Amino acid sequence: MIQYIAPLAMQLIRMADKAIEDKTERLRFQQQVVEQTFAFYRTLLEARTTPWVDALVKLVLALKGLFRPLFGAAALGYVAWLESQGQALPVWVSVALSSLLPGWFVSRGVEKMATKRKGSDVWEWDDE
Repeated sequence: MIQYIAPLAMQLIRMADKAIEDKTERLRFQQQVVEQTFAFYRTLLEARTTPWVDALVKLVLALKGLFRPLFGAAALGYVAWLESQGQALPVWVSVALSSLLPGWFVSRGVEKMATKRKGSDVWEWDDE
């Protein structure tokens, strides 16, 4: 949530630069925006929660990166279970659900290769 507040405050300040012509009024508005932003941050930092809420938030943030592969595996398992039960899905639904997990593997591999090329001199070739 914090990552959304600072850009919003900066956007308000930019809009005020264009809308308010009086320099003192503009500075007063900017000061109020900054003070309100810091007051909001202070409120967030001082908020007390119960331990299970903190644990749940940490678990959700940890599982955020695993959502696609877990959902893909569940969809593939569902399709396999339906086929084993003799229930036929339309072909396009079966193909779409069955391709989620392999699609994630491919996109993850492409992403890893792009990161290696971008961040390492070993993977980049200079032909100059």
